[in-house]
Amino acid sequence: MAPDDRQFLDSPGEAPAPAGGPAGGPTGGPTDGRHRRPNLAGDFADFFSGIFVAPTRTLRDVVGRPAPPFGAVLLAYLLAGLIVDLSGAAAWKEVVRGLLTGLGESGVLAGGVPDVPTGGLVAAGALTGLVARPFLLAVKTGFLAVVASLLGGRGDVSRLFACLALTYLPALAVVPLNLAFGSQGALGSGLATLVGLGVVVWRLVLDILALRAAFGLETSKAVLVALAPTLALLAAAIILSLVWAGAIAWTVVGLYPPAAPPVIT
Repeated sequence: MAPDDRQFLDSPGEAPAPAGGPAGGPTGGPTDGRHRRPNLAGDFADFFSGIFVAPTRTLRDVVGRPAPPFGAVLLAYLLAGLIVDLSGAAAWKEVVRGLLTGLGESGVLAGGVPDVPTGGLVAAGALTGLVARPFLLAVKTGFLAVVASLLGGRGDVSRLFACLALTYLPALAVVPLNLAFGSQGALGSGLATLVGLGVVVWRLVLDILALRAAFGLETSKAVLVALAPTLALLAAAIILSLVWAGAIAWTVVGLYPPAAPPVIT
């Protein structure tokens, strides 16, 4: 993490810079992202590399633009998602092929080793991901924005959306292990799990930085907001488990009512 990123995490929350805010360029002072013309190719390269090497500066650049750079961030987000989806599908294709090959060679499946036409499934899964990802990102953004507002944050939801699109990019770290998963067996699965956990933590830190940049939250509140979806899912799972346990218990009691106490005469 770059020095300015550590300082940003340790410092109190800052209100996001308003569009067209403190002047730079012609009126004096350094020129920043608010005064550059949109450039899809240049912004894409800057954002794609910046979120890895200088995330705080990159997220501040996104928030400080006169308008959110949706073209560049969505291109980076969808491209990263497509690569991750294709590598994951390729890994599971090898797993399925290995399972069916083993069953065919052992004689469990009649006709020997079957031919697995999984190319179409891989393409369909990747296409589904391209369509669904923007919707899922919008849902996540809306949820985090509501929680951030409840905790006193003030910011622009569209800029938070653009920042969260970039915080997904570290998921690309799992691609090499996804490609090697099918041939490495348990070792590849274990490495993929470890790297996956690291990516989850990495993305959580970037989400915290995004909330601080877009909604001006203090670090403690940004951490709570970033964890809110996980806490909500955990609470829902606990409630659902209790409901199911209650339903099962009620059914058991209905099928096997307790014996009536003996009548003392």
